[in-house]
Amino acid sequence: MSNLEFLLIQQALIKKKKVMIESFSARSLEKIHKLDRSVPLVQLTLFKNKKDFTDQKTREWRKYAVGIGLDAKLADKKLIQKMHQNHLKVYVFFFDSKKEKAEQKRVIEDGADGVFTNHLTYTKALLK
Repeated sequence: MSNLEFLLIQQALIKKKKVMIESFSARSLEKIHKLDRSVPLVQLTLFKNKKDFTDQKTREWRKYAVGIGLDAKLADKKLIQKMHQNHLKVYVFFFDSKKEKAEQKRVIEDGADGVFTNHLTYTKALLK
């Protein structure tokens, strides 16, 4: 595939809203946002404490991101609601693959907008 073909496919996916970019790097996401504000961006976090999700942080994220990604260990109904009230979607990721399936069900019930998963078939069935 040529670079031109790749770019055309990329643009088509963006127009169809089939692309979402996630990163732990705020700087990278901010650069992408400046290039194309229509691409949805998700700020991944490695916070270890719910208190780290401050109003100041959420204001910073909203400048360029449509949502945040957070560790399932921190995801609960109260934190998800707080992010939603601050106009951020919540996407949950899992470090413990043994508990991932059970945790997916819980975070979806708690209101998460999506999950980053290694168990796509399970997740699809869960969402039906």
